[in-house]
Amino acid sequence: MSKVVFITPNLTRSVREEPVGTLLLATILRNNGIDASILQFYDFGDMSSFDVFLDNAIRSISELRPKIISFYTRCDTYHISLKLAAQLKHTLPGAYIVFGGPQADISATQTLNAFPYVDFICCGEGENVVTPFFTSLLANQPDLSTPGLVSGRTPLLSQIRAPCS
Repeated sequence: MSKVVFITPNLTRSVREEPVGTLLLATILRNNGIDASILQFYDFGDMSSFDVFLDNAIRSISELRPKIISFYTRCDTYHISLKLAAQLKHTLPGAYIVFGGPQADISATQTLNAFPYVDFICCGEGENVVTPFFTSLLANQPDLSTPGLVSGRTPLLSQIRAPCS
């Protein structure tokens, strides 16, 4: 069981595609005693059959029984992350779905309004907030005052503390 699973949108095994930030966040959590895993899109197989890809992804992630599923988002694969998040929320309704990365940053409010299965979006750099925020989620007491956090539960989205739209 991994308490936190990070999903990166890598479509091929290439060091150039690897989001270094995700590696850093997982390492920070591990150093603070929180079990974290990283899975890449390519781990779920080829996308020539999208339904097979989704089935493989849901099965692989579900086997880890995560409490938090965090997506690193980019514009070229945002639609895939959203589809996968919807399926995961249905399969693992108690898990928190968190988006971060450049695409989530620029479309935070729009994403939360359009896709209710995305619970939180973290904007800006996550190194300083990943441990306290994910610790609050693991305790089922989300800290909505976390800088850079956007949530459908946040009373005033206009009061977020990091650049985000």
